[in-house]
Amino acid sequence: MPKILALAALLVPVALALLALSGCTIARPFAGPGYDRTRGVVAPGAGDTVVVAVTHAVLGGDGEARRRFWKDTSAVLAGLDDRSGLVGSSVRRRLLGGEAWTMTVWIDDDSLERFVRSDAHRAAMRSSSDAIAEMRFARVDVPADELPFTWERALRALDESNGYAAAR
Repeated sequence: MPKILALAALLVPVALALLALSGCTIARPFAGPGYDRTRGVVAPGAGDTVVVAVTHAVLGGDGEARRRFWKDTSAVLAGLDDRSGLVGSSVRRRLLGGEAWTMTVWIDDDSLERFVRSDAHRAAMRSSSDAIAEMRFARVDVPADELPFTWERALRALDESNGYAAAR
């Protein structure tokens, strides 16, 4: 019996820690080629207003589909700074569990559309579609001097948006 109590004493804190972490998220700070922390928006062609695009993916599928999703997401993010019209970006994810958020800021709608229709983005969407159980999207015009856009505001935009939402 003492061994069982000792094991329980060890496992209960671990289980509680995992439960606490299941609600935790981590985010990469907003940064990009068109944003300077001291000067603000420095992207060529940017006006007084920028376009913020926010996505939220709830993952389903098997382990292989989820690995493909993260690999595809990483590949798209790695090439993001080379996209014309990008101001900056941030990515957020739930530590335990399958949720991911992206936030990209663009100088205009045309820049956002070129990215969404790019071969790299479309290929990633096709490749990882089996992993996505639900996807939401919001698009918001924001005064350029209000950057960086916070995750609190991004999540509120998703909640208030009548934008695209799909469940598989």
